[in-house]
Amino acid sequence: MKHVRRGMQNSPPGEKEDEMKQLMMRLMIGLLCAATLLTADPDGQTAREIIRKVEEAQDFATSRSSVSMIVYPNLDNEQRSRTIRMINYQRGQEDSFMSIVTPRSIKGLRILSKNRDQWIYFPSTGRIRKIASKAKDDSVGGVGGDFSNEDMEAGKWQDKYDFVIREDGTVYWVLQATPRADRYSTYNRMLVRVRKRDYQILDIRYFKEKKEIFKELHMDDFRTISGRVTPMRMTMTNLEKNSRTVMLIEEM
Repeated sequence: MKHVRRGMQNSPPGEKEDEMKQLMMRLMIGLLCAATLLTADPDGQTAREIIRKVEEAQDFATSRSSVSMIVYPNLDNEQRSRTIRMINYQRGQEDSFMSIVTPRSIKGLRILSKNRDQWIYFPSTGRIRKIASKAKDDSVGGVGGDFSNEDMEAGKWQDKYDFVIREDGTVYWVLQATPRADRYSTYNRMLVRVRKRDYQILDIRYFKEKKEIFKELHMDDFRTISGRVTPMRMTMTNLEKNSRTVMLIEEM
């Protein structure tokens, strides 16, 4: 044993450098393989490519829709609810405009979204206020539903979040989204389930710092509108507040 240790200690410097280079190369290859498993599926699509195709599947050049939002403030008593009706205009994924039609108490309230910026118009005062980052977690338009300002803001997914593939099943992918370093988000991460055959989002689970699932969004009643598959019903459940909001597209 003494002879072996002495031999290793007396190895020429060049051999030691070669051994270190080989070790570093093996470590780098291992890390690259691990990164590939996280960001690409066996067919070669990266998480970013998948979410880009999701956006393409959802993209209308322009659209106008009549929407009803049914708010259930307490799931222990689902007979108690209120309905808000609105008109929504959208141009691509960068711009959207929403105007509330009923109830009368908030009729005329409007929200404009341009990429990461949002403004709200209050008809009662005639004032316009820009929605601050700290208010991204507030109910959209302050109407009390479970969709937040961040949930409804315009802009591309890939500009706001980084994605990796968490699961690769036969029918769907599960992508994990985390906020990009230059973007503020009220969520720590999200898990997005994407249907493979048409790149439609089936559901999203929202997480906050040091918490389990905070909210769940479920999409269903898919229909083809102007050649685009569109979910006509979106259900957001707030597990923290024990509430639910159902958004129905009635006309598009």
